[in-house]
Amino acid sequence: MDKEQSNKQSQQTSGKGEYVATTTYILYLIALSTILHPGLIILLALPAIGVGLAYHGIFNSSAEYWVKTHFQYQVVTFWVAIVGGGIALLVYPASHTFGYMLHALVLAWVIMRCVYGLGQLSRKEQIAEPGSFFLGWKRNS
Repeated sequence: MDKEQSNKQSQQTSGKGEYVATTTYILYLIALSTILHPGLIILLALPAIGVGLAYHGIFNSSAEYWVKTHFQYQVVTFWVAIVGGGIALLVYPASHTFGYMLHALVLAWVIMRCVYGLGQLSRKEQIAEPGSFFLGWKRNS
């Protein structure tokens, strides 16, 4: 009976971790809609909420390892996007074209990472290299 309860509790905590990771990916993607609808600037707070959830997931000892790799991946996505977006804003006054191009690259990168992460999460697979600046795929050496 104790083993059954332990398995059930493990499944519940894993499911909660998956839900939090999925929510974080979705918050990131919703925040990108501010590019299309500048009036929705309040949505820029969503990535901050998402990264808070991801940090909580990393330090939550009950989450399974494969879910924690998603949280680490989301934290890297957040910080690189913030730095990349900040650089794009700094470059924009000097060169509008280059600023727009850099901003578009950062947006495309975030979208690709979210789509890849959601795909891995739906298959219950870990991110091979969650600390990577690339998409997290395992590179052949």
